[in-house]
Amino acid sequence: MLCHFDNETLRCTRCGFIAKSLPHYRNCQTIEEMARAHLDAWAHGRIKIPPARLGSWIASGLSTIGVTEERVKKLIGDCGCAARKNKLDAIGEGITTAIQTATNRALDAVLPHPVTEADVAALAQSIANSPILNQGLRDKAAGR
Repeated sequence: MLCHFDNETLRCTRCGFIAKSLPHYRNCQTIEEMARAHLDAWAHGRIKIPPARLGSWIASGLSTIGVTEERVKKLIGDCGCAARKNKLDAIGEGITTAIQTATNRALDAVLPHPVTEADVAALAQSIANSPILNQGLRDKAAGR
């Protein structure tokens, strides 16, 4: 369902989101729905971190300044660039997996299983009482 904006305040009548201008198309979610989605993701250990491909990053950086595998092969012959790149990619993926596992274990230790309505209400209340959010709403109302 899309947000339904008031033409004067540019605020969604359902979720309270304020658009910068109209027309604005956004999937409407109440604060409670957003809180539930975040808590459910955390409670089920679904924190996913994209793999760090260290070898690919280094190769990309070197090729940006003109150091490519082909040029190195012309100068000194086979240097083992591909094997080194694959090894660094594997190291990066291992580091990423370790961080992801540690993060999910830490979340498992502090978040209740399963998520209760009280958890959702508490997070929704803290989002609604956020001074940053409220300042943004006041600025929008004042036309800043």
